[in-house]
Amino acid sequence: MQAMAKLPVDRFASMHQFLDALDSPHVAALPARPRVSRRLMATLGAGALVAAAAWFVIGRATRGTRSGAGMVRAVAVLPFQDFADSAEGSYLGAGMTEGLIADLAQVGSLKVISGASASVAMGTARSQANLARELGVDAIVTGSIRRMGDTVRASVRLLHVPDSTLLFTRDYQGRLGELPDLQREITIAITGAINAELKGTESSRLDARREVDQRAYEAYLHGRFYMDAGELERARAMFEQAGRIAPNWAPPYVGLANYYTTLPFLSDVAPAEVLPKARAALVQALTLDETLPEAHAANAYIRAYYEWDWRAAEQEFRRALELRPNYADAYFSYSRFLASRHRLDEAIAQLDRSAELDPLSPGLLANRALLDYFAGRYDLADRRLREILQSDSTDVTAQWALALVDEQEGKLDEAIAILEPISTVSNNRKASLGHVYAVAGKTAKARAVLRALHAAADRSYVPAYWFALVHSGLGERDQALRYLERAYEERSTVLAYLLIDPRLAPLRDDTRFVALARRLGGE
Repeated sequence: MQAMAKLPVDRFASMHQFLDALDSPHVAALPARPRVSRRLMATLGAGALVAAAAWFVIGRATRGTRSGAGMVRAVAVLPFQDFADSAEGSYLGAGMTEGLIADLAQVGSLKVISGASASVAMGTARSQANLARELGVDAIVTGSIRRMGDTVRASVRLLHVPDSTLLFTRDYQGRLGELPDLQREITIAITGAINAELKGTESSRLDARREVDQRAYEAYLHGRFYMDAGELERARAMFEQAGRIAPNWAPPYVGLANYYTTLPFLSDVAPAEVLPKARAALVQALTLDETLPEAHAANAYIRAYYEWDWRAAEQEFRRALELRPNYADAYFSYSRFLASRHRLDEAIAQLDRSAELDPLSPGLLANRALLDYFAGRYDLADRRLREILQSDSTDVTAQWALALVDEQEGKLDEAIAILEPISTVSNNRKASLGHVYAVAGKTAKARAVLRALHAAADRSYVPAYWFALVHSGLGERDQALRYLERAYEERSTVLAYLLIDPRLAPLRDDTRFVALARRLGGE
């Protein structure tokens, strides 16, 4: 693949050439070696810093008493207030917040809370003390940002919450294209104000500066904003625009890669249609800047769930976390990877670290219960899931997981009662219901589910794994194994869970299953 050529002269000369190649009908058929939310879309950090520090302090930079500085071990950056003229204009405040979190998250001596949990806490807590308590932090960063033409003004405050000490407050002004440099300056100011230890590599990355074209940066921020809003095609257009303006800047390639990896989850696109494009985009990004943790995390996903190169995937996860020790999404994704390898204790440790950095994510609690499910600790999984549903009875993920647990505990009627109302719009949950019907002896209903899955497959992509589940429940071993083979051929991302899904246990003594597991790289 030209994007993966070893010599720079053999690679694409521009984003325009790269995008033209992606549109080629040959891209989807790119070979992959036989060997992942919510999205792994990370923020622009210190890897996109401008060449000249034109930001300057306006007014007076105020530094408060340092009485609480030495006690700060955990920080949360609250969403910056964006004085925009429209809702869409808030992309600038979101970009500022996420970029600052990404830079701070590189500092291993600090605990830096994810933006997702900070947003949730800000919307529910009644005081800064309660907010800090919910997030488990000592200090909070607040701020505002305003754009006036090509000029941006930003105000930042760092508060030590336990004793209400204002560690510093500063106002800045500069050009929009220099915003990444402001994030770097604020990060350095915060770490200095709280006496945080910076390792050599952390310090050097924060000191790095790279020029960013203002138009490219604005398009990139718009792309991220649209991704967060679920407007995927608008996001793709913005990332492509940013890349055409600044073809030697890595983040737009990462944005494109995350767009492609998101498609199979939010649409009916088959992984084989888009993940090679994501892989090519990531090769371009990492060629331009090897220090982007979000690029390594996205690459780990593709290495694991598409190429099934488990060793390379783990190396990429580890590199992402080395570059950003406070990367909540990467810890979560790494946990899922470890679970698929049947390394469940390690998976739990990584998920616990993700939960520490993203403490208000209900999805992490459900996934913690799923790890107990995969480990066969059904009583513990049951207890966790019922606690979640007591707090939010509408949590569909927790409902689905509880149905899986009920099935393994022999409570088939309870599992069916949970799944029937939530299975109409999800082929995954529909297949789960079909499997329970089959195990419960409701053969006609199980076959009705198979017909529904076939009808859906006539319209769009449906993973062959779902058909295999229902046939396995019916005791139709040959059909189940045939669909698992098809899942292998279609590079189904779900096949990574072949070794730990208890619903496939009746197939595991079959030599065809053993051979498939070996080709997949299973132990």
